[in-house]
Amino acid sequence: MSSAVHSERIGDVAVWTIDRPAARNAINGEVTDALDRLLIEAERDVRLRAVVLTGAGDAVFCAGADLKLLSGGSPVLRAAVDRDVHGLLARIEALPVPVLAALNGVAMGGGCEVALACDMRIAEAHASLTFKHAAMSETPGWGGLARLCRVVRPGAAAKLLYAALPVAADEALRIGLVDEVVAKGTSCTRARELAYAIAQTSPSAVADLKHLLRLGYAGALTDDEERRIFLARTESPDHGEALAAYRDKRSPTFGTRT
Repeated sequence: MSSAVHSERIGDVAVWTIDRPAARNAINGEVTDALDRLLIEAERDVRLRAVVLTGAGDAVFCAGADLKLLSGGSPVLRAAVDRDVHGLLARIEALPVPVLAALNGVAMGGGCEVALACDMRIAEAHASLTFKHAAMSETPGWGGLARLCRVVRPGAAAKLLYAALPVAADEALRIGLVDEVVAKGTSCTRARELAYAIAQTSPSAVADLKHLLRLGYAGALTDDEERRIFLARTESPDHGEALAAYRDKRSPTFGTRT
């Protein structure tokens, strides 16, 4: 695996760390190649239950696209990296397992878009998020604008995007941009705790729930689809196992995701 992204497997949970602290964990071709390989593995791994995504060090989660690429790369190369990252974040969002962003520090520009592609965001108290795009005379290009509209009010989104000012972790929590704020140095630990809790539940039910939530966020969830999946779940082996475990006063043993 590329040194640009470090991967660790702990039971059924994977921890992916963007490991370019000298470059503020910015995204370049090496990072996109590594994430592509990790996503291929995750998409095929029926035993994987959750992923934690974080950055190396204690200062920066991700600073977005590498400035060397933005200022010195050819338009063709830059367009290729942008296309690749857009696709990678769509695949992160579509993974049948939850992805939890552990914001160990600053998220800036495209780094905020990376965080928004995850199901949950756990921010350390010193972390901040800055939608730097307008200050760079850009707009989000990795799918982040649509995702931002799903999690914050219109006025909050406008303020974040137009002013390009950093928002502290506690304010990000207040407006719904992050889901928890924890002490410095503990975001990955907390994200792993949540991932381990997820790993105790039915993987196929979690995959169905993630599918339903995505439809709901997109305004495409119908009563028929919600009912269809509910009825299928009532007949699933995992539901039968959960009922048997409750009856027998033991922990359930769920099957792998199919």
